[in-house]
Amino acid sequence: MPLRTHRGSARGRGQLKKQARRGRGGSPQRLSLYPCCCGETEEKRSIACLASHQGIQHLIKSAEREALLCGDATVNMTDLPDTYVSVDTDMNAYELMHRHDIRGRPLLTPGDGNCLFNSISIILMRNTKMASELRYKTCIQMATRKDRVLEGHRNIDDLFIVSPDYDESLIACARATEISSAWTILGLSQVLQHKVISVYPPANGPCDETVQILTTEFGSFQHELSLFILWMGPKKGKGQMWLPNHFLPIAPQSSDDAAHDDEKQTEDGVCGSCDDDVLNDDGNVYEIDTGIDDDHADNGNNEIDNNRRDGDTLETVHASVPLGRKENVWFLVDNSDNVIRRKGGKKSQYWDDCGAWGNGAKASTPSTLYTGQNGLAIHVVKREGKYCQEKQSSGKKVYKAVEPQPASEDVFTLRRNYSKHAHSNNYVRRVTWLEEQQRRRLYEYRGKYPCAHAHGKSANPERTGAYVRLQPQVMDKLKEDVRTQKPDKLYREADVLYGPPKKRVIYDAKHRGKGNGMNMQTVRTGTFADQVRTVERMAHSEKYKDFIQVITRAQGKVPTIILHSQEQMADMKRSCSPGPNGVRSS
Repeated sequence: MPLRTHRGSARGRGQLKKQARRGRGGSPQRLSLYPCCCGETEEKRSIACLASHQGIQHLIKSAEREALLCGDATVNMTDLPDTYVSVDTDMNAYELMHRHDIRGRPLLTPGDGNCLFNSISIILMRNTKMASELRYKTCIQMATRKDRVLEGHRNIDDLFIVSPDYDESLIACARATEISSAWTILGLSQVLQHKVISVYPPANGPCDETVQILTTEFGSFQHELSLFILWMGPKKGKGQMWLPNHFLPIAPQSSDDAAHDDEKQTEDGVCGSCDDDVLNDDGNVYEIDTGIDDDHADNGNNEIDNNRRDGDTLETVHASVPLGRKENVWFLVDNSDNVIRRKGGKKSQYWDDCGAWGNGAKASTPSTLYTGQNGLAIHVVKREGKYCQEKQSSGKKVYKAVEPQPASEDVFTLRRNYSKHAHSNNYVRRVTWLEEQQRRRLYEYRGKYPCAHAHGKSANPERTGAYVRLQPQVMDKLKEDVRTQKPDKLYREADVLYGPPKKRVIYDAKHRGKGNGMNMQTVRTGTFADQVRTVERMAHSEKYKDFIQVITRAQGKVPTIILHSQEQMADMKRSCSPGPNGVRSS
């Protein structure tokens, strides 16, 4: 967890730099931004300073003994992992980076007070098992090699302005789950023997001097391999200052991505603001073989590691469509949520971060196929109880029975949904799934991404990309929570729970949910038969299966529906007794 940073005027910065230079001879003096023991008597201040000084000396001696025991307090780094597909993306940080045109994919990191060391451990090992060792060795470096640590930054005076006292950071590093600062990052770079590049987003505006100071390299090493970390914090309120309280790692890019970026900078007709979006470093991504014209053809340098396209990795299924630019690629995505939505009488949703798709989205006619002897899928139709192939003869359709007839397990029904992007008809998406295996869907993207921007009447002047809807799972969770919590409270916590939705979205969800009781959905039924069918569809939903107990339909009789929850039955049993005030059946 990083310490909060502050800004100062130009005059104040000059004074602070002078204080910093005077204090660098021995123990750095505490700057005016961080007063010590203010409001106390001179005697109490001297006692507190003496105790603090003795504590630092004791810590340094302990670190020197530990250094003798552990030997070289560094970590041997060779190569980083090839992929970070097993590490989830931090959606809040991704939205912040996308808003300020910061490149990369932020990886989800536990916020337990060790986030700086967790971040580096995730980059090195894709898990947090190395965090304790990194903290331990960083503390030794900061305590025993202070001069070398301070030499690892070219503008050390600026760090004194936005950071706490060096000794304070040293004590914090010696304690688990304590805060980290720029001095901790400097010590960590000495442990890694590699540069650590810090990215501080301009959330307070481009004039924030903290951005210029903390978006920098820590460590003066000449290795080409560098590690990137992001300063992250909660969404700021109106009139408030954004302050970081968390660190996140940024997934390294492959060399193919870097080469592609250099090529795209000289390419004509490409929107520069969209070059900063990169696709997740995932393995289950493949090129579409659809005979695309030369203007949309994949040049082999797509923003995906081409080496990971080869090989059979169909067993890996994405939880959702990966973030970033998608050109001439396809993904296999889990569709379990849409299966539940369809059983509950709702429409399927095809979410991605590509912006608005045009209103011309349409579904194709279901195609019945079967796998032939040569392994190819053959289109068939059922006529008079037999599977037939449809052919044209003299302008008429002729159906010829397939011989031999395919087994039922070899026949499947294919469905597709086609969409064109709202900003370009040449950028298309196709979603394909099998009715027999609805828990997986294939998303295909063809053409060049149109580099969509926020429209001219956008209410958010900081938005640089196209509007992206909230994920369906996030919206469903929001609709559930708004039933029991106040919209203002959900809005304040939205940056942690859901991502950054607008307050209007939360109030709309609250308004749509009023008057609908348990179902929280709009039921449009005209006749009694429609109402019965609606209840039957609701019975298959996970949400209502414990409430809809029995639906009985018999010829010549009105359908019978029994509705109750387990809590209602338990309450009824408590009221049933043979006493005079009890409920008894006649």
